[in-house]
Amino acid sequence: METYLKISVSGTMESMEDMADFAELLDRLSEEYGLYRALLDETRLRKHLDVLDAYRLAEADISTRAAAKGVRMACLPSPQGAEFARNMETILHNRSVSYRVFSDPDEAVAWLTR
Repeated sequence: METYLKISVSGTMESMEDMADFAELLDRLSEEYGLYRALLDETRLRKHLDVLDAYRLAEADISTRAAAKGVRMACLPSPQGAEFARNMETILHNRSVSYRVFSDPDEAVAWLTR
C-alpha cells in the first residue's frame, strides 16, 4: 500500500520469542519501506501466548522504539485471538504504542490513513 504496510500472517505463534521475532521483522520492513503504519491481518494466525508474553513484549526495546517512531498498527485478529489482541492493545497503549484491534478491515484502514 502507498501509506501503510499490509502484513498477512498465518500459522502458529508459540512463544514470546516468536512474537519478538515478528516485531523485529515489522521494524525492519518499516525501515526498509519508510512506512510506519501497518495493517496486521492475523485472521489466519493462531497464538498460543498469554498476557505475560504481551507484557514482556511491551517492556522490550522494540516497543520503546515503536513509540518513539510514532508507529501505528491496526490488527485484525482471528476470532480465537481477539481477547489476546485486546489485552495487547491495552498494554501497548499504556506504553504509548499506537496499536488498535478491529474486526472490520475498512475501519482499520480508515484509522491507519487518517
